[in-house]
Amino acid sequence: MIRSNLHTHTTLSDGRGTVKENIEAALRAGFVSLGISDHSYLEGDDGCIGPDELKYVSAVREAAEEYKGKIEVFCGLELDALSECRRELYDYVIASVHILEFGERRYQIDCGHLICNEVKDSYLGGSSNRLAEEYFKALLDHAKRTRPDIIGHFDLIELHGGVDIEDPEYVEMAVYYAEQTAKWCPRFEINTGAMGRGQRPWPYPIRPVLEKLKSIGAAVIPSSDCHNVECIKFGFDFVASLLKDVGFKSVDRLTKDGFVSDPL
Repeated sequence: MIRSNLHTHTTLSDGRGTVKENIEAALRAGFVSLGISDHSYLEGDDGCIGPDELKYVSAVREAAEEYKGKIEVFCGLELDALSECRRELYDYVIASVHILEFGERRYQIDCGHLICNEVKDSYLGGSSNRLAEEYFKALLDHAKRTRPDIIGHFDLIELHGGVDIEDPEYVEMAVYYAEQTAKWCPRFEINTGAMGRGQRPWPYPIRPVLEKLKSIGAAVIPSSDCHNVECIKFGFDFVASLLKDVGFKSVDRLTKDGFVSDPL
């Protein structure tokens, strides 16, 4: 039912498998297509594609040509809110927020509790919900500015931000920002990356957000945020079951003619 994955990382950024190794894993998984979406360039970040976008794009395009007729390979980019890119080079763009700016400092909020605690204590009066709001605002602004094809791991801040996902205030905030963000990009990934790393028992985003997305007619697209080829389709059966339970009838998939909906 889920025959593709557009959120994968390779050794061209911070992934552990090469482009070809990811493609081979996708073939073993029975996929009809695969998207490579390494991290956009950001100065000082060793886990991104580097300043030469054409070098990255050429590497993906060459592999796509080699596997033509076996599987369709798309060249994408996970575009961080603090990065820029030449949009015309890519088949699709995933908008994500990994870093928040406070004053002249940048904090990579997906790198651990200590970093998130420092941000909260230094700027936000120790409040996890205020940190979450700063994150959601940054993602909303990113979507408005870049008009991406996919919203990446919508509630990533839950991983290390210390938020209580059962706190009504937090849930209301997440649902509100999901609805606002969907006005600028109505396609959200259902991301199993943290599940595959044993950090979280469910995908991004949480169920109340999924229910809101369903109610407003937003599209969903499963991804494993794969940094290891063994996780190319991690949790996809769980995702299919969850989406059906929420009421979704289909998931999106990219083709050479654009996005289509596959029935669940």
